[in-house]
Amino acid sequence: MRRVSALFLVLLTVAPAAEARRRAAGHPSFDLPAADLAAHHALDRGVPGVAIAVRKGDAWFSRAYGEFDREANVAASIHDEWQIGSVTKQFTAAAVMRLAEDGALSLDDRVRDWVPELHVRYDAVTIEHLLTHTSGMAEYTDKLESAWEPLTQEQVLAIINAQPAWFAAGNHFLYSNAGYFLLGMILERASSMTYGHLLEELFFDPLGLQRTSYCGTYSPAPSGYFLDGDEVVSVPAADPSLTFSAGAICSTPDDLLRWTLALAHGHVVSPESYERMTTPVDPRLSPPIGYGFGLALSDLDDRRRIWHNGHVLGFQSHVAWFPDEDLAIVVLLNLSDLSEDQATEVAEEIARAMH
Repeated sequence: MRRVSALFLVLLTVAPAAEARRRAAGHPSFDLPAADLAAHHALDRGVPGVAIAVRKGDAWFSRAYGEFDREANVAASIHDEWQIGSVTKQFTAAAVMRLAEDGALSLDDRVRDWVPELHVRYDAVTIEHLLTHTSGMAEYTDKLESAWEPLTQEQVLAIINAQPAWFAAGNHFLYSNAGYFLLGMILERASSMTYGHLLEELFFDPLGLQRTSYCGTYSPAPSGYFLDGDEVVSVPAADPSLTFSAGAICSTPDDLLRWTLALAHGHVVSPESYERMTTPVDPRLSPPIGYGFGLALSDLDDRRRIWHNGHVLGFQSHVAWFPDEDLAIVVLLNLSDLSEDQATEVAEEIARAMH
């Protein structure tokens, strides 16, 4: 039985139990004033709660700030499960690579071979096109009538089918959640498991990610806050069925740090698969883009960085790996802000201070 997360009232301190586990595993903790400063910058700008985890070499930093639930007066904790939005995409991409390694599917498979209900206009689209956002499929999330009304996969697919294609497959790059929603459908059909169960079998349980799950599986999806003009207001969690394999995982900073290190060090997919995941989309595409399979690839001040951010109703996230520095950074916020990517700003402030 997987554990359901509990709320721990921890503010500005590392939880003693987590600290003991890290020491037992040979991971000493360290203080990181840059993280404290960056978190307080976010809190000063209205973000209710922030959770940060950083690993540099063998040393580990993990701390939460502010409030996870203002109305209930619950402090933010590193044990809270936060919605991570599009950081979900790297889990989906890794699951595709694992099934490809096992011969259950091929990246060259036509999507309509797996999802024949997909409109014939997408007949040339392959699984690799979905992974790299080069399928030409239009966005669907802006067509949803409600963020809280659950939809079946068939209903979401109908919305996707109703939109005209943006371009012919393989000719351009344009970020679209539709492709990653379809990847989840393919994963379920190729594995005969639900998406959440498949990720548990492949990643969550083997890697000890005990507080990572498909949102709503073991407890209600957490709710966060939304910036409405100048006012921060509480907002109910969006229904996970709407984002599915494009953005419906919940996790903690420590679990995401473990995931990032496991992925980079060959404990998730083979080295060959990871190389494909971290190879940019064909640079001849217009516009050229630094994106692989569920991972963004762009330098920060000439420092090589593999990363992804996430935005979902009530939450922001940023997960970054600096391979040349043995540095990983995770930032989670419980505020969605359509005008700013504050999680990325916090992560980059920390990264620059550690250079």
